[in-house]
Amino acid sequence: FIASDGGKKGHIPEVLEKLRLLRRYLNIYEVTSRDIDSMLATTEGDPEDALVLEAALQLNADAIITRDGDFPGRDLVNTFDCPGFFKWVEDKYGISYAEIAV
Repeated sequence: FIASDGGKKGHIPEVLEKLRLLRRYLNIYEVTSRDIDSMLATTEGDPEDALVLEAALQLNADAIITRDGDFPGRDLVNTFDCPGFFKWVEDKYGISYAEIAV
């Protein structure tokens, strides 16, 4: 919605192309009924955080990007805010966000 300037149809082809390029770098975890049941059974903390952490572990994710400074599982998966993630990618892989053509 944001990338298409409020859903303007004229921007859709460009947005889709950018998403296709981005998709090359992303793995998508399909949430299952079991995942939802596990989340609903959570008795501590934030159930949504538990679901995101479980998905990251199932994917063997390199990182989680979140604004939640108290996100659980920081010892299990690298966890960053957006600026921290971009710095980590640049330090670890030598890829600068400013240089990525998206």
